Amino acid sequence: MSTIETSDEIREMLLSCSPPTRRLDVKFHGLVGVECEPMDQEMSKIFVHLVMAESVGKADVIAEQLTELNRVSLPFMILHRRLEIQEMLDEISPAVLLLVGTLLTSPGDATLWGYTLHYIYAIDGVRVDMPVFTRWFPAGFPTQDAKSEAWQAQKMKPRGEAGMDNLVDYPDMWPAVISRPPIT
Repeated sequence: MSTIETSDEIREMLLSCSPPTRRLDVKFHGLVGVECEPMDQEMSKIFVHLVMAESVGKADVIAEQLTELNRVSLPFMILHRRLEIQEMLDEISPAVLLLVGTLLTSPGDATLWGYTLHYIYAIDGVRVDMPVFTRWFPAGFPTQDAKSEAWQAQKMKPRGEAGMDNLVDYPDMWPAVISRPPIT
């Protein structure tokens, strides 16, 4: 299999892929709308701390914590790099970035959350700060099972080729597959 080098080649490859049988099209909503679980006591404390820090402008405290997280967490490094490549770091508040960083348990989580943050920004069209983020996740955060299902939902099988590919691994295609979530 040859290496795909340009956005046009990636776009062509994605359009030639058949979507998984679990969904009707390639529209993917990331972690939006999946089953969530309430925050535990520790996460609730982190959440309240970040809401308060963001509301009173304690950016320096959050920045220090982000620097440390970027130094010690591979999943966070992946998330940060994906958002940087997408030129999205200014569109996600440091408090949201730190909150999401505390939720990451794997590189796959980082990739799904990167896509999800891009999705929220694309749909709302405003900077994703704590109030915006909590509108999208009012009942807590995705369960491990929900994250696993979301990971499977974004899988693509190239026609005529063995193996699977990940939609979320092509950040330059994210805008092409983002659609509004279904109205429930």
